[in-house]
Amino acid sequence: MTISDTHVEISSCSNVVSRYPWLSEEVLQSEVAASCLKLREPKKGNIEKLAKYLRQHGNKLLEKLLIDGKIKEPRQISLVDARVLATAEVLSAAVATDEWPLALVADELSEVHENGGLLNSLDLLNLMELGGNLDKGQRVETVRSWCQNGELLPRNWREHYLNLFNEAPPDGQSSNTQST
Repeated sequence: MTISDTHVEISSCSNVVSRYPWLSEEVLQSEVAASCLKLREPKKGNIEKLAKYLRQHGNKLLEKLLIDGKIKEPRQISLVDARVLATAEVLSAAVATDEWPLALVADELSEVHENGGLLNSLDLLNLMELGGNLDKGQRVETVRSWCQNGELLPRNWREHYLNLFNEAPPDGQSSNTQST
């Protein structure tokens, strides 16, 4: 499930689609449109209030990291990201993201961890493998392809991969399975 803002964010005219052209595929667009939550009051209002709070205070948190020299470039939480996080908190749902600023704001300012969790792409692969929807070889090849194609993976992804799968992550060089 997602919110309608994310559907707009990946519409054919957006900056996101210009970076990831595969998002414009009709099948994907239809699936996202069909997966949008239909929210009513009071939840809708609660989400908007919380999103405003998360964005305001999250951006202050990120600005402080910049001022303190802990990050080199300014980062901000978008309104869409704040709404996604607020929706997850209000509905006691999980959020899947590899964006470290959003994960940081979720850790510092929200209750998403207590409610449903904050997942990244590696966590999703782990859940898919545990559920029998993906085997080890498919998981390794997926991560290898991410490395080969220069996908931005979560911070400390190699350590997280090792903790989740009890093996070294693929390096993106060869298609042979690495030994541990």
